[in-house]
Amino acid sequence: MHCYNMLLSRVKNNTFPIEVSLDFSRKQRIEENKKKLASIVKTIIFLGRNDMSLRGHRDDRKYQGEIGESSKISGLGNFIELLNFRVDAGDSILKEHLLSTPKNSTYISKTIQNELIECCGNAIEEILINDIKKSKYFSIMADEASDCATLEQLSIVIRYVDLNSNIKEVFLRFFECKTGTSGLNIATNILETLKEFGLDIQRCRGQSYDGAASMAGEYKGVSSLIKNVNSKALFVHCASHKLSLVVGKSCQIQQVKNLLEQVKDISYFFNLSPKRSNCLKKYLLPGQAKLIDTCRTQWVQKLRGLDVFFDNYSAVFSAFEEMEDNNLKEYNKETSSKASSFMKLLSNFSFIVSLVLTKQLMDYFYGITITLQTKSFDISQQVDEIQNLTNRLKEIQKNADAYHNKWYKIALALAKTFDIEEKKPRTCGIQKHRDNQICDTISDYFKVSITLLLVNHLLNELENRFDVESMIVYNGLSALPASLTKQYIKSYPWKEKFLKFLNFYKSDLPHFSSIHAESELWEEFWKEKTELPSTILDTLKFMDMRGFPNILEAFHILATIPITTCECERSISTLRRIKTYTRSTMSENRLNGLALMSIHQEIVPDINRVIEIFASKGDRKLELLFK
Repeated sequence: MHCYNMLLSRVKNNTFPIEVSLDFSRKQRIEENKKKLASIVKTIIFLGRNDMSLRGHRDDRKYQGEIGESSKISGLGNFIELLNFRVDAGDSILKEHLLSTPKNSTYISKTIQNELIECCGNAIEEILINDIKKSKYFSIMADEASDCATLEQLSIVIRYVDLNSNIKEVFLRFFECKTGTSGLNIATNILETLKEFGLDIQRCRGQSYDGAASMAGEYKGVSSLIKNVNSKALFVHCASHKLSLVVGKSCQIQQVKNLLEQVKDISYFFNLSPKRSNCLKKYLLPGQAKLIDTCRTQWVQKLRGLDVFFDNYSAVFSAFEEMEDNNLKEYNKETSSKASSFMKLLSNFSFIVSLVLTKQLMDYFYGITITLQTKSFDISQQVDEIQNLTNRLKEIQKNADAYHNKWYKIALALAKTFDIEEKKPRTCGIQKHRDNQICDTISDYFKVSITLLLVNHLLNELENRFDVESMIVYNGLSALPASLTKQYIKSYPWKEKFLKFLNFYKSDLPHFSSIHAESELWEEFWKEKTELPSTILDTLKFMDMRGFPNILEAFHILATIPITTCECERSISTLRRIKTYTRSTMSENRLNGLALMSIHQEIVPDINRVIEIFASKGDRKLELLFK
């Protein structure tokens, strides 16, 4: 009857009942209020996505809403200045709002800024969490770092396989380690964060951290404590960290260690002084601005530094020559003295040979270092890359004479450029702190003391730290189509290895009792195929695997296993851009909101959703929700 009366009223005199008119007016008012707030939200999103600070020196109530005063008042901050810019550009709704609304409901205060930033972060989190929940499994990656305010921040990243069989690694949150950085405290923080996001820890199938005791400890480390909650959450030591340890351990060879320290000292000598740096720039190759430090933490990612130093050897030599001569009296006595000492070092044949041999061997690690940082890298690709590197080093070890002679000729050519005599270090009867090898030639001396020694160290460290047999998860790779044709499978059947992996995840498989029949069908399916996928993702995308439900589930688990924590380190780089010297203090919610907008550039927060979240968090001066 109510609807009927409304219809009759409308037909007779084109008017609505009073309650309908009131509702219609209210809806209009809410839409107008949303439009007012939309301009403010868009401004915050713009600043957040571009890592720009919002507040300025005078960002307080006295100066807020000074429309058109941006040229008269300095230090208002990017947020207020951009609002002024929007008004100048013709945003009449925002202008009317800021000029006509009472000061306590303009929604541009620093408190409202924080709330809107948090709401933007929440809108992005909703999209990420919904996507993760659609996937059956996920893995945890975490890394910690100290920000510019000396606060320990834990970065939490989730790895999963989406519905299109793409591997994704998404940053979720920074967590301030207020209670400490022990394994128990960090594990508690991670578990509480997962619970807050509604992610079941029992769906976790992997966890990856660095090798610190608090993270990887056997009894009290984060990995052990989380495995106590879920035994299937296998710990994987970050492959990039392991590769760094391989190189770092191998570089304890005295001549290599000395070389790296000397290159570091030369780099600091130039880079820490503008005058010396300008002197070097006159001689550097085009496109090269300065020398690259090669000895920082995880310096394996800075391997290019040795290449840069080698390529600009002549430029460094010429710069030292100019500073040593000091004909124009531009440099003080200390600089000239140090330049003279470095000149003697560069004129040392042992230094040149150490540089060339170390650089040539370390160049084999540069490509894999970059490749391991790829988000979509899976465990099968990691095994293949490490195996290729190991095989290449074994080839060098086997044909050491040929490789060494080739590299030694490069060192001789460089020495000849500067008229440096070929000679080896002095030897004596008793010598403890450097090599005292007895060799027929100078080349053999350096082959034994550097080339062979470094190759052997690198191989031993690679085999020890990347032991494929040490983790049960590697057995799952035996079912890859490309692995079915490998020669070693004939003596050690792939089904036996694959079954070891499947038994560990038995409760995850839909029809474990039929796995033997499914394995035989799987082998038969690929027998006549000419194109055999060699990675997990390629296999998942190559065919519709619904006919192999157990193997499909196994491959999803394998794809979820993390490789590195590089995505955590990328988020920490964002942390350093957000928290700077000029804005070193901010709340955790504000930091996470800004970080989510900056890191997830592919997700632009929906304005209406942000406003809905903002309105639902409490009573507002402006009505924004129709209840």
